[in-house]
Amino acid sequence: MHEFRELKRLRLKMDGYRCTRCGDDRIHFLTAHHVVPRSQGGTDTIANLRTMCTRCHAESHRVAKRTRANRRARSKEIRKAVKPQIRQMKDVLTARVIELLSYFFMWLEEAIKGTDNKRSA
Repeated sequence: MHEFRELKRLRLKMDGYRCTRCGDDRIHFLTAHHVVPRSQGGTDTIANLRTMCTRCHAESHRVAKRTRANRRARSKEIRKAVKPQIRQMKDVLTARVIELLSYFFMWLEEAIKGTDNKRSA
């Protein structure tokens, strides 16, 4: 935990104690924002931190949350649209497999009969 505080102080200093989004320089409102969230594999490194004021920081998380919700909604719509096509393809493939298996079993019966005929001759 102490290590992150040091990284945060260093990042604020590197960014000139200003929000990298709006330029706010009120130091008691500044924080370090993870560019790639830790929940998504982001790390506590200088390269992954940006100085932001509390307002911009909160807004960046609201935008990210809306973006994730929109992606989920689009994925759900796509799955809903594709599902009937997948079901139709499954039915076609099932029919084709059954047809191929019937040809295979007919061939197998003939092969067995041929072998029996050769043995009895």
